[in-house]
Amino acid sequence: PLARLDIDGDQHGKPGGRQTDERMANLIFKCPRTGLNVQHWLAEDAAPGDPQCTYDTVVCQACSGIHFINRSSGRLLGEAGEE
Repeated sequence: PLARLDIDGDQHGKPGGRQTDERMANLIFKCPRTGLNVQHWLAEDAAPGDPQCTYDTVVCQACSGIHFINRSSGRLLGEAGEE
C-alpha cells in the first residue's frame, strides 16, 4: 500500500523557506563590452510613480564592470532608443 503524504499548503513565512513578499525584477541586457546577454535581478520592480529616468547601477557578470540600467525600460544608459 502507498503511504499517505501530507503536504502543508500554507508554507509562507516558515524558517528555511525561500518564499518572500519581496518582489524582484528580472532584467536581461546586452553587455556593451562583451556583447553577451546578461541576466540581472533588481531588488524590486519599478513603482508606477517612479521617474522614467531612474537608473540603477549593476555589476555585470560578463565583464565585471558597472553599467547603469533604466528600471522602467530595462535599457542601458546610452543604448540606442534610450532618451
